[in-house]
Amino acid sequence: MSNSKYTALVLLALLICATAFSGVAEVGAPDIREARRRAEELLLPLEGVVGVSHREDPPRIVVYLEHERYRDRVPDSIDGFKVEVVVVGRVKALSLVQLEEVAAPYSSYTEPVSRVGRVRPIVGGISIGVPEKDFGGKMAGTLGLIVR
Repeated sequence: MSNSKYTALVLLALLICATAFSGVAEVGAPDIREARRRAEELLLPLEGVVGVSHREDPPRIVVYLEHERYRDRVPDSIDGFKVEVVVVGRVKALSLVQLEEVAAPYSSYTEPVSRVGRVRPIVGGISIGVPEKDFGGKMAGTLGLIVR
């Protein structure tokens, strides 16, 4: 066998081995995101579990509970990742909560407000930004409150 054919054969064998064994390390170690999805499927239907998330460093699954009494329903590990339990209490959607009126607004608008024009008097909750000529108009935010 000539030297060039031998070199080509060795390179081909190395390429095949590299391709065949490239995924071996990943087979036994699932991704933390996949483990979190599995934890969501297993735990969210259970009473007292209000949420599931994960942390990357060190990798672990975080399970949020309504009360300490539900802790025994949560396993110590899922797919080889340690599980951290955080008791956060009952979680409610804000749209379902009746908010008390703390104070009457200082000012309110009687008509729809232009989102691109000037607004007078200015009140909290409107979008604000800088003119286009300053910083290319790329700075904007929401005015939170005004203190007299």
